[in-house]
Amino acid sequence: MPAFLNKITVRVGFLMLLMSAATFAAVATGLLVFRSFSGEFERMVRQDLPEISASTRLLVRSGALKDDFASILLAETPEKLETAEANAHKTAEDFRKDAEAIDGTEGKFSAHADEILSSVTALVDARAAEFAALEAGERATQRLQLTNRWISAELTGLQNRGVALMEAGSQLTIQQIDGTLQTLVEKDFGLLTTALQLQADLNLFTGSIVALSQLEDPTLRETLIETGRAALARYQAALPELLAQDRVPLDAVALQTILLVGKSTLDPDRVVSRRPDQLLELRSQSEAAIAGAVDGLRAALETRASEAGAENKTRITELIHGDVAKLLRLARLSEHAFGFSLGIMQLASGETVTAVQKAQTALNRERDPVVEEMNSVAPSLNRQARELMALSDPETGMGAHRIATLQARQAAAKASSVSAAAIAATAELVRNATLGALDTIDGNGRTLLADAASAEQRMVSIAGAAVALLVVVMIFLYLWLSRPLGRVTEATRRLSGQDMTALDGLPKARGEIGDMIAALTIFRDNMVRARELEQQAETERRARMEEQEQIVSELATGLTQLRQGDLTHKIQRPFPEGYEALRVDFNETLSNLSTTISVILSNAESVMEVSGDLSRSSDDLARQSEKSAASLEEVAAALEVLTISVRDSSRYAQESEQIVTGTQNRADEARKVVDDTISAMQLVNQSSERVVEIIRVIDDIAFQTNLLALNAGVEAARAGEAGRGFAVVASEVRDLAQRSSDAAGEIRQLISESNQNVVNGTTLVDSTGNFLKQLIESIDTMAGNMRSISEASQEQAGRLDEINNAASQLDRTTQHNAARFEETSAATVNLASAAETLVGEVSNFRTGAGGTGGGMAKAAPAPARNARPQQITTVQEKADPSGWEEW
Repeated sequence: MPAFLNKITVRVGFLMLLMSAATFAAVATGLLVFRSFSGEFERMVRQDLPEISASTRLLVRSGALKDDFASILLAETPEKLETAEANAHKTAEDFRKDAEAIDGTEGKFSAHADEILSSVTALVDARAAEFAALEAGERATQRLQLTNRWISAELTGLQNRGVALMEAGSQLTIQQIDGTLQTLVEKDFGLLTTALQLQADLNLFTGSIVALSQLEDPTLRETLIETGRAALARYQAALPELLAQDRVPLDAVALQTILLVGKSTLDPDRVVSRRPDQLLELRSQSEAAIAGAVDGLRAALETRASEAGAENKTRITELIHGDVAKLLRLARLSEHAFGFSLGIMQLASGETVTAVQKAQTALNRERDPVVEEMNSVAPSLNRQARELMALSDPETGMGAHRIATLQARQAAAKASSVSAAAIAATAELVRNATLGALDTIDGNGRTLLADAASAEQRMVSIAGAAVALLVVVMIFLYLWLSRPLGRVTEATRRLSGQDMTALDGLPKARGEIGDMIAALTIFRDNMVRARELEQQAETERRARMEEQEQIVSELATGLTQLRQGDLTHKIQRPFPEGYEALRVDFNETLSNLSTTISVILSNAESVMEVSGDLSRSSDDLARQSEKSAASLEEVAAALEVLTISVRDSSRYAQESEQIVTGTQNRADEARKVVDDTISAMQLVNQSSERVVEIIRVIDDIAFQTNLLALNAGVEAARAGEAGRGFAVVASEVRDLAQRSSDAAGEIRQLISESNQNVVNGTTLVDSTGNFLKQLIESIDTMAGNMRSISEASQEQAGRLDEINNAASQLDRTTQHNAARFEETSAATVNLASAAETLVGEVSNFRTGAGGTGGGMAKAAPAPARNARPQQITTVQEKADPSGWEEW
């Protein structure tokens, strides 16, 4: 076999060539299939899809045309109509171009496109006509509004002038009537009213006296007494006026006698009981006298009222047939003119041509009468009348404009329906064409699916061949690469485990694997030589170990003597050249250590003396700190008690402040209730005043009723026998009016008393309100004082808390310092003991100066006295400084 065939590169390249052949076969099959698909797709893109695309564009144009038609129909101004028209024509032209592109020689779509273009033109013309008619109608509406304003202003001026004339005439008439009625009311009717009032008050106070003789209930008696006294007071006040008149005779003795009897009976100091029969007899006499006066005064009043009524009737008739009639004609003209204008406006709101024509016919019947009335009643409205005639003209008026608008809308609707039908027909043709193109695409798709299935079968065959080829390639890879490399790997692993026979069983190979085996052989030979060098180094190491053992023995002897305290033993035997420096250093170390031990012994004795002094000072400071801590503890306890007391005072002050605040709020609420009560009483007083006004109106109505009854009686008397029944009715009406007047008087009296009670209640409530105001001011002052006390107490409590905390902190600090002093005292004792122990231990060393270390310590000079502070300072610096800083 040639040598190059053993190369791994050649073998792997051969296997890759086989795999590439299989891949080329698969790719060639895929290209054939894709070429088939490409042909079919090209046919679809060039033949079928353009037709569908053109159909889709037509559908889009159809939708756009619908939107343009909607824009034309919804345009609100001519400008918007022009914009919509331009868009519609552009869309229609595009639609016709697309239709010509898809038509070919048939021309179906082009016909519909021409129809759509014509309908766009018709629709735009109809909408333009509609805008023109609407604009003309708008101008006519503005003219009608302006005419109506002129008519309204002119009629208002005429009516104002007529009203002014009528007011002047009516004022004159009212003054004349008022003079007559004033004379009638103030003199004749005033006397009659006084007589009737006397009669009512007489019955009231005499009835109260009679009822007092029959009642035992104190409450009812008190009410009757008050009612009788009020009626008696009115009777006494009105009697002089009736006695002073000279129109009818009166029995003055009877009237004054009953007054005296009533006053003596209802005396405020002593109520006297009377016999009912005597009192009733006196009342009958007085009532007969008053009844005679009433009849006489009534007859005189009826006569004067009849004369005044006839005079007033004449004056009112003249006023009505003059100025009032003219105002009525102006009012009717205003009603007819504005009704005619409303008819014209109704023409502009007609929904159909028939409705407008019907309204125009009805309006034609009103034209001439309204114009004639305007010319006769208000000649200054001649120009406005002509304007109304022009606006209501059937040929050029408001109705004609409205009919033109409705006809334009009908034409627009017709054009819109025609275009909608054309667009719908086009959409149907487009749908049919699109369905045909889709059927063609569906057939082509089925063909493509069949080709894909055939290609799939070929690809499956190629895939099977590729799998078989892959198996063959894997076998060759195992035989040529995997198994030889596995053996080389196993030999390498054994060689790394120091197995020098690992390469003996490997077969001879060529190529890259043979080169790897040769390299492993060289590596094994190098390992053998390295082992021989290692054995030689081991021999040399043993020789050096023997020298080191000798040196270690000498050092061990010296260290043993050192452990026993002998600092004079030195190594005299020289060491090998490399270790001689170690012997010299050992000897010098012993010398230095001997000197150091001597110094330590001397300093230890000094420390013993200083520590004794320091221990005594620490004991004194500890005792003083304990005493200070006890005193501070007592002070802290006293401050704690004082703080609790101040805190309780602050809490009581806060509670008192809350109570005062609650009282203040309740007082404010009571003040609000008093204010509401005053407001309610004022409302009651106002309501009473309104009731009085109503009663006054009732009195006026009764008065007017009496006048009417008097007039009716006069007319009945003139009628003779035929008016007798009417006279009876008039008499009943007078009685009804009299009873109404009597009831109104009683109600007025009760309301007057109620108003007086309300005034008294308001006074009491005002007094209560003033008292509550003073009480609230006092409570406010008290609340401010309590608030100040509470704030001061809180501030004192806070300050005492701070003092208490400071005392507690000082107490803890003092106790801590005492503990530290005790610790320092114990430390100095321990230090003295340690120094003594140190002296004993150091005395065990032999330094060669005079025997043991103790002898050396005695021979050493004593330390100076002034050196002790420095030594104490050194001890203090080494101690924990926290306690000293706190002290």
